[in-house]
Amino acid sequence: MTLKRITGGALALAVLIGSQLAPAAAQETPGAPAPQTQEAAPAGPPAPQAPAPTLAATQALQAPGAAESAKPAPTLAESAPTPPQEDAEGEVLPETDRVIVRFADGVSEEQKSQVLDEAAAGTAVTEPEIVKESVGENSVVEANTGLDQGEQRQVVDKLKASPLVETAEPDLIVQATSAAPNPTGEPHWGKQWNMRTIDAQGAWPAATGSGVTIGVVDTGIVSHPDLNAKVVPGYDFVSDTYYSRDGDGRDANPRDEGTYYGNTRSNWHGTHVAGIAGAVTGNRIGVAGVAPDAKIQPVRALGTAGSGYISDIADATAWAAGWQGPGMPRNANPSQVVNVSMSWAGACPAVMQNAINEAHNRNVPVVVAAGNAGINASQAAPANCWLPIVVGATASSNVLTGYSNYGSALDVVAPGGTVGADIWSTVDSGAYGPVGPSYGPLNGTSMAAPHVAGTIALMKQANRGLTVEQIRGTLRSTGRSVSGYPLINANRAVAAVKPAAKPKPSTPAVGGAIGAYYHRNGGAGSFGQPMAGELSLVHGGAVQEFNRQGTRAAIYWHSSTGAHAVHWWGSIGAKFKRDGYERTYGYPGSEEVRGSTGSYQFFNDPGTRATNLLMWSPSTGVGAIRENTGIGGKWAASGRESAMGYPVGDEVRKSDGAAYQFFRVGNRSHLIMWTPRNGSHTILQHGAIGQAWIKAGREGGWGYPVTDEYVGSDGRVHQKFSRGVEAVWSPSGLQIRR
Repeated sequence: MTLKRITGGALALAVLIGSQLAPAAAQETPGAPAPQTQEAAPAGPPAPQAPAPTLAATQALQAPGAAESAKPAPTLAESAPTPPQEDAEGEVLPETDRVIVRFADGVSEEQKSQVLDEAAAGTAVTEPEIVKESVGENSVVEANTGLDQGEQRQVVDKLKASPLVETAEPDLIVQATSAAPNPTGEPHWGKQWNMRTIDAQGAWPAATGSGVTIGVVDTGIVSHPDLNAKVVPGYDFVSDTYYSRDGDGRDANPRDEGTYYGNTRSNWHGTHVAGIAGAVTGNRIGVAGVAPDAKIQPVRALGTAGSGYISDIADATAWAAGWQGPGMPRNANPSQVVNVSMSWAGACPAVMQNAINEAHNRNVPVVVAAGNAGINASQAAPANCWLPIVVGATASSNVLTGYSNYGSALDVVAPGGTVGADIWSTVDSGAYGPVGPSYGPLNGTSMAAPHVAGTIALMKQANRGLTVEQIRGTLRSTGRSVSGYPLINANRAVAAVKPAAKPKPSTPAVGGAIGAYYHRNGGAGSFGQPMAGELSLVHGGAVQEFNRQGTRAAIYWHSSTGAHAVHWWGSIGAKFKRDGYERTYGYPGSEEVRGSTGSYQFFNDPGTRATNLLMWSPSTGVGAIRENTGIGGKWAASGRESAMGYPVGDEVRKSDGAAYQFFRVGNRSHLIMWTPRNGSHTILQHGAIGQAWIKAGREGGWGYPVTDEYVGSDGRVHQKFSRGVEAVWSPSGLQIRR
């Protein structure tokens, strides 16, 4: 299982095409707060929660990894550089040597090592190692071999089977750039039809991006007279020495070392994107940028063949917005808008969603490319993540290009160009490594995205107080329809957000069912002032957020539940937010109820009609109970928290189809296990039978429970298990029957 040698342009690197996942195309693409004694308000840093009881997996878990020597070494082609071509859509390599794991709160380093060793047992993986911590409290695990897609699924399933693991996913390698620039001539304003299309020059009398920094998460940047004076210190997040090409992994130098691979030339994708967003304008030596006075922060996440690990892309995105993870320097110049011109096929990775959440929580818009595969953007990441501003591409004829991804995930469109009517910007003249500054054409949704990032920089100069959702709404409302999507207009967007000469204080309206709830429950005295207007959500619901002296809450409404509040500062609200809001749990069906032993709140999903219960206690932390499942139904029928206790973590699904969830009340620990054949039964882990089951190897020894503990006709306590074992207990001792 060695990492397959990647040939030609098949190396999958971190993508640079837009905000939705999209397959490769012929285009540019060159934690919840810790339990608190009182749930009333946040106080201080999170405290570790008690670790969940261990559950030995029936099969050993395997951690992915690959030896350095197994990774493909780039070679300079002796033949002439490849002919000009469009920027290609990103793709995902079939193998990876890393897995992203989020361990449960309170899990010790020793326990983490034990989980990884158990996962590797019986596989080709030896000595799996945590190589770095990533955004969202995730750990990146590397081993000594590559895992194909089937092996990745096996490893992830085994990891998820451990109660000490909250989430696990492959750290896939994606490739964003595979094309070379078209032949260049000396570009000038006459070639920049794209700037006239969005009326950038019309916005400049009001705003030029002064005082705003644009983070460019990409292949890095080269020295260029149209950019040098604008660049603020960035960072190189490429953690693997093969992909980094500079040989030293992560460092403070985000220089683009070239993306060449085999006979494919470097296309200087990051420099091209930076020039579109903010090249110096008026120096008469090259091209104009959308925000000519904005600063550029280069954040390198892709290297050899335009490729890199998703966790590196996620870390780069969050860091650009001001987040600081383990082993990273503090970003002294956080960006006010982050451009991620990348796309790759697949679902939104949790670690990428964590990064976008980090930026959104800091009020920093993340602009992503929709992708260049000509498919629905819901099939491409990070465009199919929640909260980024997703950008499709238009041609010079003001129609959606044939390569651009499409669909409801797109927020806006912007010029992306086509062959013969490309987007001109800053590049390097070198075919492989940096040689000297030049200008050249590329096309794709990667080129469309920085038009939007630059426009946002203009808007933020005009109005510093804009929220991400106000920016999104303004870009949509001020654009004109092209192929059914709003084509951005920089001039109109800036004019729409620029405060009047004598601005009057205004507060977003609070009305309808949300307004009625707000005023009925104390109004500003309870919730504070609205942070923005009411937003429409999935299944016809709505939400509005409020802020009272730094304590935030949201009032949700849906026709099936009515209006109820979720408090972000509480453990329940933090979990609801961290796990995906209403898309994961549905709409609140009750208020949060706080008692002497803990708190709980019901949520109802209109799509699945499922009822979800989030519960918190000081000793267990916060967990979710899905009441429509066998485990949730068993817990409810057995007496809920008064008899069974509070959940210790969420329900865990195993690769063999079984599921389990831990509950604790006082010093009593209950484990409810469900199988398709036997249904749900409880193991009293604190009892004699439960302790014997644990010592025998848990489900790997006696199997799953097929009954609860019951008193037989002989007056003794019995419990039966799926591998033919019957445990019988009386005060005189424990008897095992087979």
